[in-house]
Amino acid sequence: MRITPHTPEEEKIPDGESFVLTQKLIEACRTSMGGFTSATMRAFGITRETWTHGWIKRIVGTTLTREQYQRAFTGRFLYNTKALKTTQPNQMQMFS
Repeated sequence: MRITPHTPEEEKIPDGESFVLTQKLIEACRTSMGGFTSATMRAFGITRETWTHGWIKRIVGTTLTREQYQRAFTGRFLYNTKALKTTQPNQMQMFS
């Protein structure tokens, strides 16, 4: 896997109060090593149970607020945050 640095175009957050999440927007939240931090995953609403193969495809098309995406995007630089929470039964609405 070849890692390329983020370009200014990738760092642009879409206009509007909320927008639909695309694969390109998710990929822009990767770290410089090509992964995702726990901070980014929390901002996307991912928990330990939902962080499984195919999680990106499951969240493409969901609506995020500008603030949620900003947290996910800046989370790519936050490496020393808490581990992801275990999902409570009533919090699984995003992936039902």
